[in-house]
Amino acid sequence: MLKLNLWVSVGLVNGATGTVDKVVYELDSRPPALPIAIFVRFDKYHGPGFPGLENCVPIKPVTKSWSNVDCPEFKSNKQHCCSRTAIPLVQADAVTIHSSQGRTMEKTVVDLGKKEFAPSLGFTGSLRTRRLSDLAYGKTFDFKRIQFSGSRVIADRLKEEARLESLAKSTFCNGETAYNTEQAEMERSNPQEGSDRQEEKNERRLAIWSAFLNKTLADRRLTLVNVAGDSNCFYRALSFALYGTEDRHLGVRTSILEFHVTY
Repeated sequence: MLKLNLWVSVGLVNGATGTVDKVVYELDSRPPALPIAIFVRFDKYHGPGFPGLENCVPIKPVTKSWSNVDCPEFKSNKQHCCSRTAIPLVQADAVTIHSSQGRTMEKTVVDLGKKEFAPSLGFTGSLRTRRLSDLAYGKTFDFKRIQFSGSRVIADRLKEEARLESLAKSTFCNGETAYNTEQAEMERSNPQEGSDRQEEKNERRLAIWSAFLNKTLADRRLTLVNVAGDSNCFYRALSFALYGTEDRHLGVRTSILEFHVTY
């Protein structure tokens, strides 16, 4: 398995798997020295091949450097620099569920282990194939194995979901009550209002809801901020939360994409 993004557009990405074809050493060199390259046939590589070794890609050693400046947990007044040279490949006869996350596999054999040490781990591992017939489990298990009783993380999550659901219901009910009360008052004072077009009623409902939402947020010392709806709304919201303005959304998007490509 490749552990580094080398050429994303042709499939040489972190997590790509394949078969080792050749290991090449310098003349008069042998293990434990590093080879100058390992030729790998990656399963989903669709770029140019090495001359004479079609569909093979040479993976050479990579050197990474870091210092205590990059690691705040190192308590030192002096700057220490370190580096390590290694070939970014690991054995992948089996992979962890975390490593398989987001990948679609032809066939999988999943070992769930004795218990979940992270929420939904077994669920994630069971969804790597397109068809149920391509999924198998290495060991049998009973229903208790996939229950989450006793998990503090799950308990906290369910508690938070219940709180949010209760808040949503109360907000909706209070908002509808405010609208129905005002609508009934308007119809009593002016019976003609009852024959308003549906579009006008919807506009009035939206205005009452907006006023109610702003009051609810104000009671919690929160403010509703509208951002432009141009398919960048998520990054505009992040930009506003980080910098107090939505105008830096492009930089936020670029930074996130660069992080994903690098790591």
